[in-house]
Amino acid sequence: MSSADEKTMNPRRMILLLLVAGFLSPAAAAVAAPAAEYQLKASYLYHFTKFITWPDEASKSGGRFYLCILGPDPFGRAVDALAGKPTGLGEIVVQRHADPAAMTHCHLSYVNLPSATDQDAALARLTRAGSLTIGEAEGFLERGGVMRFVTVDDRVRFEVKEANIQRAGLKVGAKLLSVAIRK
Repeated sequence: MSSADEKTMNPRRMILLLLVAGFLSPAAAAVAAPAAEYQLKASYLYHFTKFITWPDEASKSGGRFYLCILGPDPFGRAVDALAGKPTGLGEIVVQRHADPAAMTHCHLSYVNLPSATDQDAALARLTRAGSLTIGEAEGFLERGGVMRFVTVDDRVRFEVKEANIQRAGLKVGAKLLSVAIRK
């Protein structure tokens, strides 16, 4: 692609190309290097915001988009690099929480809790309109989560549960759904 083509490329198309490249590139999965794996996943969290429309009530956040992590933080500095980046609802504010009761304002909640019981309790609190819940645990979608990171053929992918998307009042763009594993 020439530099003239890059200057005129639609930003959404560029993001889609980055997402697809991540799914197709074995090196991008970085399974052997957890830091690189979570750097990639943090990038996905940001790019998801470009393809999801939150309900109107979620826009009443004073120009801030709250990306929250519940439980141990596997991302480290990779997610901190997202702070201040723009989304459709405002600039990203990264927060870490130990208690889901403190997360009533979060637009995107990454849930990293060790037990199914803890996940069930957290999702019971976090499952509401305007809340995108993402995790990695087996059964996360069945418990009410919206998206789940998985590794398929040494590549980071993600699953979505369409009924949970609708329940959260979110609209996920067709381009993002086209690269998701639908449940």
